[in-house]
Amino acid sequence: MALRPVRPACTFWAVMWTWPRLLLPCKTLQYLLSTTPAPASSTQASTTKASTTKAKEGSLSMTSSEPFRVLTVCTGNICRSPLAERVLQAGFDALHPGVFEVTSAGTGAIVDHSMQPEAAELVQKYGGDSDGFVSRQITPEIARAADLVLVMTTEHRSQVIQLSPALLKRTFTVREFARMLDALAPRRANLPIEDTVAGQWRQLPALAASVRHLCLPETPEDNDVSDPFRRGQKAWVKMDGELSPALRKIFRYARHITKDPAAN
Repeated sequence: MALRPVRPACTFWAVMWTWPRLLLPCKTLQYLLSTTPAPASSTQASTTKASTTKAKEGSLSMTSSEPFRVLTVCTGNICRSPLAERVLQAGFDALHPGVFEVTSAGTGAIVDHSMQPEAAELVQKYGGDSDGFVSRQITPEIARAADLVLVMTTEHRSQVIQLSPALLKRTFTVREFARMLDALAPRRANLPIEDTVAGQWRQLPALAASVRHLCLPETPEDNDVSDPFRRGQKAWVKMDGELSPALRKIFRYARHITKDPAAN
């Protein structure tokens, strides 16, 4: 009989080997943080821009006076948005410690509740921390404080923008934003250069909005992450299949923003 492998310690990079019982054993955090390279840029191969920015080559500074603030939004703030919040925070902390601050809120929040047990278990299996979470209702002040708002559905985006029209160009569904980062990746050599990771990310909402026409979904539902609340096991599996590929693309872009775009 074959020996059972030793189970690794539960850290962000060493994911627990088993998924919660309600989910299929498919994707893991290692999958989300895989080092699949971003698409290569033909411009990078055909120009000498990198040589003109040689003085800036190497890792960008992690330090910034203000963190880059991400707000995730769903309806009740007990399933999708807290899951996205805690997994994004764990991933960003592993890639760029101290640079990102991720929070969440709901457009119709079940206020002062912990996240659903299924969501908490997923967060933990991803290597994040589900402790201490308390749901809250989104307000104009909460929304305007964010540098980037990632919502779960197109309807949520409309609701956030109604709170403040100024949020129009920095509010996206999480799946839409992930596609936009894929579209931006080949153009990274031509993007403005900032000295810090947070500075690079503060450019992204406007840059992402500029390529929205290149990232249209095949169907409107392809922009959304479906709500699994009280809908059973299959709904949670469906939700994960929509959310986790988007998080993977965001982490992939975050990994490649560690260095000067012209130097990669």
